[in-house]
Amino acid sequence: MFGCIGWKPAADLVESAVGRTVQERKVTCDLPRRMEEAPKVKTSDRPDAVIANL
Repeated sequence: MFGCIGWKPAADLVESAVGRTVQERKVTCDLPRRMEEAPKVKTSDRPDAVIANL
């Protein structure tokens, strides 16, 4: 959404943080079945994991 309103630096930071969070295997219940050894993270905990990577 930040990219749509012209805030490219903020959009890049969020995209990077989400990518790092997935690389850390901190994903919600729909993805662990597609990723080996990925623990299930509650949907409500995922934003905190993304924020920690900002």
